[in-house]
Amino acid sequence: MKTCSNLNVKFLLLALFAIVSMSLTAQVTVTGTVLDSTGESIIGASVVEKGQTGGATTDIDGKFTIRVGNADATLVISYVGMKTQEVKLKGRKNIDVTLEDSSEALSELVVVGYGTQKRSDITGSVASLSEDQMRQTIVTNADQMLQGKVAGVQVTQNSGAPGGATSVRIRGASSLNSSNEPLYIIDGVPMGGSTSIGGFDWMGGSNGQTTVNPLASIAPSDIVSIDVGAHFEGFHGDCAATYPCGAISDEAQRLIDVTRQSFWEAYEKAAPGNRVSDISHAVQAYVEKHGYSVVRDFVGHGVGTKLHEAPEVRNFGPAGHGPRLQPGMTIAVEPMVCAGGWQVKNLEGNWTTVTKDGSLAAHYENTILITEDGPEILTVTEDGTYV
Repeated sequence: MKTCSNLNVKFLLLALFAIVSMSLTAQVTVTGTVLDSTGESIIGASVVEKGQTGGATTDIDGKFTIRVGNADATLVISYVGMKTQEVKLKGRKNIDVTLEDSSEALSELVVVGYGTQKRSDITGSVASLSEDQMRQTIVTNADQMLQGKVAGVQVTQNSGAPGGATSVRIRGASSLNSSNEPLYIIDGVPMGGSTSIGGFDWMGGSNGQTTVNPLASIAPSDIVSIDVGAHFEGFHGDCAATYPCGAISDEAQRLIDVTRQSFWEAYEKAAPGNRVSDISHAVQAYVEKHGYSVVRDFVGHGVGTKLHEAPEVRNFGPAGHGPRLQPGMTIAVEPMVCAGGWQVKNLEGNWTTVTKDGSLAAHYENTILITEDGPEILTVTEDGTYV
């Protein structure tokens, strides 16, 4: 009986080994390279087996490795701004794929990330208070900087008490039943005009004499990053800037200045025919030349029917890589610069991101349209100035 039992166990093990071997041999490893029509490698192209959900992406040299079900599988290779291509392996284990540009006529459509929009529709209005205007104002809190400075914004002081509530109206009253106060975002935390925090009712009663405004919590010596997103007929715009609140140190002002100028260095590279990483390299080179660092964990992006779309527009990396910029593309270029190390961390709740070493950081962003004549900034104020 023992001998028979041992034979049964051996047979079972052999059967399992055969099944595993057949499963392993069914998988095929395929490698390859994805290039554009000029022979340049494409970073971040998607490579998937047709009919499957898993896949791979190309590295900085445009290379990929993927496991497929069999030697006759079909690969689907895609990248934003390029025509998707299907390639039958036919037993091949190494392939080179060239993707062709897929551009739209600028006079008819504007390519925005994954979607398209009529050129006449990609307009909007962004109002802002410039850094120079804020420097010229002697204030005790941030809301006083807005008084009489921004077109379309009415700021009324309801009380003479320190920190007394300020009533803010943007283009007049827009609601009969809800609050007409704007939504404040302070350190990533949303604070509505009717929100009660720390024992204070921000809006209070009709005379506002017992209230404190959310903006009063911002110290005049801080530097504050303001990020504004516009949503119009299903499409997005994105811009941001870091402003000083009152008097700040020379080092803090220098950080703001370098961050803004690094954007303009990148802007010069946002020309049709250049690569996305030409923008990335311009930011990093300028920032590091001045002794600062750029954040790696957050990047710029395409802008369209979603606020964040492909391609990624990093603030670091070598030039000459990534998709080629084409007329009609819209991208958000946003240098994020640290006075110390580039590492960052999220605070509790994931609303606020700070530098790990506690150093100052600054942010500057605009939405850029690539035209045949060069870059055009879409996030401009009513009087034609930038944020």
